[in-house]
Amino acid sequence: MKDLKLTNYITKLLLSLLMSFSLIYPLTTTLLFPYKHYEIAGISLIVLLVLSVITINKKVFKISLVCIFLFIVIALIYLFKNNLLFYVYQPIAWLIDYIKDVQPFNNPYSYIITVLLCAGLSIFVFIFTFIKFNFLMIAVSGIGLFSGQWILDYFADKAYIAFYTFCVSVLIYYFLHIYYKKSKQNTNEIVKLSGLFAFALPICILIIFLTNLIPVSSKPIEWKWMDRKIQKVYEDLTLKFGNKGKFEDVQDIGVFSLASIGFGDGSSLGGNLKLDETKVLEVESEKRIYLRGRSKNRYEDNSWSLVYETEMEDYPEAELGYTSQRYYYTHPKNYYTMMYDVLFDMAYPNSNEQRPELLSDITSYLKIKITYDNIKTPTIFAPLNADIFEFGDANIHKDWIFCDTEDTLTYLVSLEKNFSYTLDTLFFNTDKEVFKNMLRQSHSDLYVTELRKVLKEMSDYITKNICKELSDYFEGNTDLYIEETLLDYYLNTFPQDFDYTKPTYQDNLERYKSSNDVVLKYINPEEMSHLELLIASSFINTDSNNGYLSSPGIIYNHTFTLNLQNYLFSEFSEYKYGITFFLQYAIDANNELEKLLDKYFFLRFALIYTDFVYDNYTFVPDSVPERVYLLAHEITENENNNFDKVKAIETYLSQYYYYTLTPGDVPEGRDFVDYFLFDKREGYCTYFATAMAILTRCIGIPSRYIEGYKLPFSPTDGNLYEVKNSDAHAWVEVFFEGIGWVPFEPTAIFNYSYYNPGSTPPPYLYNQMQYGYNPGGYLPGNFTGTGNPLLPNNEGIGKKLLNLRLILTVLFVLAIFPLTIGLNLLIRKIKLRRIYKLNPRECTIKLFEKYLKHLKILKKPVMDGETPYEYAKRIDDYGCFHPYSFSDVANIFVKARYSRLEITEEEKELVYNFHKHILEATRKKLKLLYYFTTF
Repeated sequence: MKDLKLTNYITKLLLSLLMSFSLIYPLTTTLLFPYKHYEIAGISLIVLLVLSVITINKKVFKISLVCIFLFIVIALIYLFKNNLLFYVYQPIAWLIDYIKDVQPFNNPYSYIITVLLCAGLSIFVFIFTFIKFNFLMIAVSGIGLFSGQWILDYFADKAYIAFYTFCVSVLIYYFLHIYYKKSKQNTNEIVKLSGLFAFALPICILIIFLTNLIPVSSKPIEWKWMDRKIQKVYEDLTLKFGNKGKFEDVQDIGVFSLASIGFGDGSSLGGNLKLDETKVLEVESEKRIYLRGRSKNRYEDNSWSLVYETEMEDYPEAELGYTSQRYYYTHPKNYYTMMYDVLFDMAYPNSNEQRPELLSDITSYLKIKITYDNIKTPTIFAPLNADIFEFGDANIHKDWIFCDTEDTLTYLVSLEKNFSYTLDTLFFNTDKEVFKNMLRQSHSDLYVTELRKVLKEMSDYITKNICKELSDYFEGNTDLYIEETLLDYYLNTFPQDFDYTKPTYQDNLERYKSSNDVVLKYINPEEMSHLELLIASSFINTDSNNGYLSSPGIIYNHTFTLNLQNYLFSEFSEYKYGITFFLQYAIDANNELEKLLDKYFFLRFALIYTDFVYDNYTFVPDSVPERVYLLAHEITENENNNFDKVKAIETYLSQYYYYTLTPGDVPEGRDFVDYFLFDKREGYCTYFATAMAILTRCIGIPSRYIEGYKLPFSPTDGNLYEVKNSDAHAWVEVFFEGIGWVPFEPTAIFNYSYYNPGSTPPPYLYNQMQYGYNPGGYLPGNFTGTGNPLLPNNEGIGKKLLNLRLILTVLFVLAIFPLTIGLNLLIRKIKLRRIYKLNPRECTIKLFEKYLKHLKILKKPVMDGETPYEYAKRIDDYGCFHPYSFSDVANIFVKARYSRLEITEEEKELVYNFHKHILEATRKKLKLLYYFTTF
């Protein structure tokens, strides 16, 4: 009996685990949590085991409930007294903001939410499986979950394992429901719960597998008559109560991402695509531009997200966007980082006269108009470096616009059809040779070098001019007209207790040296003079109060003047003039150095942002194998500057890899980038953009992954472009000191049109743009980055892996049947051997009872009032076991059951050997079903 209870418990536990996993995993994948299916199953198993212990009997259950209640009360009291209650609701608050796309991903909070989901749903399943079995509650909950996810388009492809698990589990639950129903009618004397599970599991798997093989149309089921009825009712209601009188058939996609419009499931990159030709935007532009919708910096678990490891200190985040009565202004990060004059002088040292003409050629200012069509999203699309927005809708609340650190804009609510705006943007003419040569001058310590120059120039001016003028005066070499009363004041205000052993500004210097100023991270303070340190200290903790367009001198000029006054007072303290004497000299220096102070101010901003960029846009996960790093270094080994290295990677990808919309899924356990570069070697824009972003990071160059829309190859009319969902695109932006973020186009078929605006692409490229395939005659061009790039040579592995996966799946399904049959035969033999090991009397009785169950299956049950002799004679008359006699077995049973005579070993053997005839008759009756039972 104990064995039976244990077997039933294990069966229910496995069933509960399958169902719990199938309900939890779809939720975690929808939330883009990175936890694997076995981790979810492991947490659920722990919860189910704990629940099993708690509910082992009523006494333990009551004690456990009391302990849990007391623990919760004590914990809440402790948290309340120590003002720590926010730790309880903080994960929930984060989850709400995370779902709204306000907060970035947070690993500790996501783990807490996952554990809570596992606990809650496992308890739910446990209650309706162990305590109060209810098939309908389980089935309705699962069907509601999956239906809701599909209707709302939240279902992630990687959750199909959970869906299939649910299908199998819910079928077994149904069989269990019938089993319990029959048990109540006292007719279930044959099948044990474990036997039912062993029988049902392979059958359910087979049903799901065969169902999945049935071909279906990709088009949704349409009931036009129902659509017309619903539409008529809706229009009648809206005409009566107001509104638009028609359905809004445009779905709200939320904050824009490629996944939101059908490019994958959002939880991982890759998979086949079918382009959607829905028109979403109308764009008026002189040039073919790329509209940014979303920027991401963190590549992990084969997907991109926005996660910052560090925050920017002393950076004017509050001033990223502000409004006027008519316009909304932003301050793109590139505006803080541009140093065209420095890069130009480095690229063209003797071209001062040509500078204005050449610089005007590398950039152009565009005015662009964008109108929304069949799209509903809070995202405001804009190209890189857009800074002035004018909205056509007077009802737009400009204070509802949010500009994030990536310079992407979102509105508080979704924007829809006919929403329009114009914007001004600074456009990089990336195809110009002057621009390329300037980018070649960029290097990783450009801002630090320029900061050193500016500090030295200001320090030298003060030393050679201000200090020289004061020295000449105090040494009597020059005369100054100073009123006698003022001179007396200066002399009388010198402090009598002046400490000549250390400068008066020493404390200020020490405070600055111990600060977290970004300048000190890159310049050793021991290599700076006291004057340079004082100048640098004038800018710390003042930047957050200043915007790009406001005058930075309001605060730091005042601090600089005071610091310089203090410095001059200390340096010339031997002459015992009061500190006010030096104020005018400090003011004069401030006026003379105004441009250099402003330059330092913005250089420091650029360095703060650059430091942030290197902290947050160079991460490469451990999942990226070593050979990806080797490939990146081999592609770029012949290049001596960052631009040519990035260009070599872009060229390599665009010429050696093919464009396709059907690359298939990335194999389980493989890194997306590694699989694309070395195995598949074909894909669409997300493949190329992700690969380029990671390759540039492998050589230490910051990059970010951008999603948005590219304008079509040619305008519809004049400068008007009609943008469709099929124009959704992903590309890369790379950071260069002195310029900022610069876009690159690594995708094979779009690289040509991006760098050759206005020209007609070759036929093979145009065909790929239209149909997304690799034409038969198209061979990759010659690679210009290195002589012998490390070309991936495992071209057929991807297809082989796919075929192998299919073969293994079929073999697994086919193997279920022989494994089940073999297992059942083994269980049956073990049961018989256990009975055989009993003493002859018990063995005879147990075997006869077992034979009666088989005869019941053969529809030959014992009739009411029938003795064993009469029953055995009736069975022999039927000829069920001819030429063998069941009466002989019945006689021995009566002897064992009703007399004190001993049963001999020969009699035991006779009864035992009769099982062969019983099983043979049962097999003929049940046919194939016989092999899936253990009785």
